[in-house]
Formats: sequence, C-alpha cells, structure tokens
Amino acid sequence: MTIRPLGEAEVDLVHPLAVRSFDDLSVRLGRPSEPPNAQDTAHHTAQHHYLHRTGSALGAYDGQGVLSGVVLSSVRGALWQLALLVVEPGAQSAGTGRALLEAALQTAPAGGVRTFSSSRDARALRAYARAGFRLLPALNGNGVVDRALLGDHSKVRAGDLGRDAGVRCSA
Repeated sequence: MTIRPLGEAEVDLVHPLAVRSFDDLSVRLGRPSEPPNAQDTAHHTAQHHYLHRTGSALGAYDGQGVLSGVVLSSVRGALWQLALLVVEPGAQSAGTGRALLEAALQTAPAGGVRTFSSSRDARALRAYARAGFRLLPALNGNGVVDRALLGDHSKVRAGDLGRDAGVRCSA
C-alpha cells in the first residue's frame, strides 16, 4: 500500500468511494442504504475539492495503484479537523484506515486541538481511540428550530454555558 496526496482529478473518486463505504456500513448495521442523489453528490464533491485545495487530501493505493481509501482533513490555526476517512469495503480491517489516519495526523499542528466526528462503526471508533482521541457522545439532529419553544434563556447559569460550550443552536 502507498499513501500519497490525491491528485486534482482523483478528488472526483472520493464521493463514490464514501458512498460504497457508508452503504456497506448501513448493511452491517441492518439499516437501509440510501442511493445518492445528484444534489448531495454535487455538494459533497464540492466540499471534497475545497478540502483538497485548502487542507489535506491523502489517498491509499493498493499494489496495482487503485485508490482503496481516502482521508480529508483541514487546519485552521490551531484547530485540526478530520473531515472524512473512508476505505473500500473489501480493504477494511487490513490497516488501510489506520495508515491513513496516522498520515493525516502528521498534518495536525503540535499542541493544537484535534477534532473529528465518526460513524457508528465500532472498528472506526476503536481506531480513533487508539490514535489518542477522546470519544464523547454526541447528538445529531435536523429540522427547523421553533424559537418560541426554547423558553427564557435569561436563567441560564454561567457554569452551564462553560460546560455546554460545544452546543450550538442557530436559526
């Protein structure tokens, strides 16, 4: 396996690889997979090109030079964020993801903050824990916030604001 930066033309291969990887995960978790739609594909592909231009985009290539995994990350000041780490379903659990994560972490600023979000794949969570990340529970939601239901925020204690600093609510 070889790990090297993705070429500009290879960035268009990232979304189909991610779809295959996440579809495989859905099947393993007993959930239905959802076929990609044109709008989502265009959105994700644009994000991948942006990260290629402004961050780090690395690919793992098998012995025949075929792309088998990708990691995308960004650095903004002292903040490093793992944006995407996907491996072809047939190449998973063979060290490809671990090697990509190790290579991506080399782009993180020393002493900075390292962040990521993960799928529910237990193998991925173990890899992140082995890499030194603290795994914290998170809540994922979507929809429109009805501000009238949020109530009076004047009674929020300053200590709660510090504890819940990672919580964001925007209109």
